[in-house]
Amino acid sequence: MRLPKLRQFTEAQKQVYLYAPTDKHVLVSGPPGTGKTLIACQRAIELEKREVPVMLGMFNRVLARYSSNAADGSRIPSATVLTWFGDWWKRSSGLPPHPEGTNRIAIEVPYEQKDAAKLAGAGWYANEWRPWEKKKGVWMMDVPTYLANPEAFSAWKVWHEPPRAQDNPSSLDWDAVAKHVLMYEECIPDKALELGTLLIDEGQDFPRGFYKTLRTLSAVALARGARVQHPPRCFVLADENQQITTSNSTLDEIAGALGIAADNRYQLLDNFRNTREIAELARSFFADVGVMPNLPARQGERPMLSVVANQAQVAQRISIWLTNNPGKEVGVLVFGEATRKMMATLLKDILSHQVGRPIRVQSYSWESRRDNPADKLQFDAPDVVTVLNMQSCKGLEFDATFIVDVSQAQIGIYGPDRFRMQMFVATSRARNWVQLIDSGPHAGAGPCFALMPGSDVLEREAAFAVSAATAPIAPPPAATGSKAPVVAELGEAAWVAQLQRIATRMSLQFDDHRAGGGALWIGGGPELRPLLGPLGLTYSEKRSAWWRKQ
Repeated sequence: MRLPKLRQFTEAQKQVYLYAPTDKHVLVSGPPGTGKTLIACQRAIELEKREVPVMLGMFNRVLARYSSNAADGSRIPSATVLTWFGDWWKRSSGLPPHPEGTNRIAIEVPYEQKDAAKLAGAGWYANEWRPWEKKKGVWMMDVPTYLANPEAFSAWKVWHEPPRAQDNPSSLDWDAVAKHVLMYEECIPDKALELGTLLIDEGQDFPRGFYKTLRTLSAVALARGARVQHPPRCFVLADENQQITTSNSTLDEIAGALGIAADNRYQLLDNFRNTREIAELARSFFADVGVMPNLPARQGERPMLSVVANQAQVAQRISIWLTNNPGKEVGVLVFGEATRKMMATLLKDILSHQVGRPIRVQSYSWESRRDNPADKLQFDAPDVVTVLNMQSCKGLEFDATFIVDVSQAQIGIYGPDRFRMQMFVATSRARNWVQLIDSGPHAGAGPCFALMPGSDVLEREAAFAVSAATAPIAPPPAATGSKAPVVAELGEAAWVAQLQRIATRMSLQFDDHRAGGGALWIGGGPELRPLLGPLGLTYSEKRSAWWRKQ
């Protein structure tokens, strides 16, 4: 993550990260690009200087990795919220096991006490991992055995999980967690409540029960007075229009669950990430939830929508863009796991042939987390391509973003508003360039394309409207002398500059060999005739490219 210099922060941003109270719960809202994650990281750095315990809690592993290296020369403590809370519950909470928490409970038994553990009802599981160290072999018991006689196991440290949601085992039953904390608050040692500030990014993606639990922990700590010097405080950053889960919270629900006063709610509206053209594209997908950011003044290229035959051609387009734009950080965002795997494979293959310029291709998904661990991801580095599913891209930013196979979005299942929110998040990841590329036999069709903005916001590539596979090729324009009429009106510098612009915007290979007696070449098929024919270029079927010498 690129932290700006202190002088680059606006007064509104300074008001939040420097002057927002540290002894109250705080809620910061703002659309993409307004600097919420940057402010969370800067706030963490400031609190660490004051020796306040701090944890940067993220929604997913990718964002936790992205934010962890924001401090110069050091790492900000960061983790997904579920990892952080689960670790607190098992290691330090002191709470007894919940009846619906886990199938088995682990106990930390010294070797010389193994017979006593066995007599109490525990069993030895040689292939289970110990929760307190990376080693296999642990004494465990089922929940009913423990609850029938908890005193029998009181001599040993007990390791157990918090209760899971019945309809979603990957999530916690936060209401049950809050009730359990309140019922057994006297079991929680003072030291376990020294949590300090929990900075929660993408706070809209957590349920109300999560915030009720944090408020309960805070109340328990405050009731102990001076015995707990750093009780839990929440610094929540959220945007309702970036919801990607079904168990989410509105800003008012977050404020209500934590008891946040109106004076401790802040709003950011200035977009510092995107160009004006990218921000206008993101605005077109606004689902009328939350607030819109202000349009930035910085201008750039208009985003583009392209259609190609297959995913190999998608990878080729991205490769060409990287060739023409060295040293950039690129995000490739997809709608499904199969496409993520394929794009990562294709890009690794095609980019491995770059001579003298190694380009790193990395990828992550929950399904592939063992083969592609999130902590191996590299951010803020040149010539890096990151391939992610939509749900992993929140909070990130790239120089360029390619959104692949838009027609795979499941609008029929989730509805148009979910698609708009996904596109709002995805398009706003880019600093300078956004391109939507659809491929396959049904590319360019489907309900999602009815939700696309007009060409004044999202430019259509020439091949989008007329497919070379289905439409006849128009005859070349009549020549005047050796040049087409349009070319006759342009000097050499002008038509070359126009070709370079076309190549850059459409991610086409551009090679100018005229200085050595060769020709200027632009890769592409015959469907580009309406663009390149008037500029005096000739199509070569053998090379599937366009050329011109003079």
